[in-house]
Amino acid sequence: EEKGIGTTLVANGESSCHVEGMGKSHLGQVRKTLATISYKNNAKKGAAMLTREQEQGNENNYLFFISASAKQEIQEELEKIRRRGRDITWILPICGHEDESDKVQESLKKHLVLWRC
Repeated sequence: EEKGIGTTLVANGESSCHVEGMGKSHLGQVRKTLATISYKNNAKKGAAMLTREQEQGNENNYLFFISASAKQEIQEELEKIRRRGRDITWILPICGHEDESDKVQESLKKHLVLWRC
């Protein structure tokens, strides 16, 4: 916020999560969106969501991606976004025995934040 960097938050909960912007009002919207994400039923497919983000997203915005899945197709899409020069952070939640962090390819590890629930 202090540096005026635009950010994009994308998450694959039940309802679509895509929040772009900057500033205090944007941070408030991000917090509200994160608080309402539900994973009770089926989550949206992460790879398809990232493909749409690559095609339609604002390439000047920093991308925060939250997903506990380290599927190969998700990693391929994150790599495409990263190779195009977009800055990313992938937040990978680890809850209980569900830990896919060992599946993350080396080139993405420096963009990865493990979130232990």
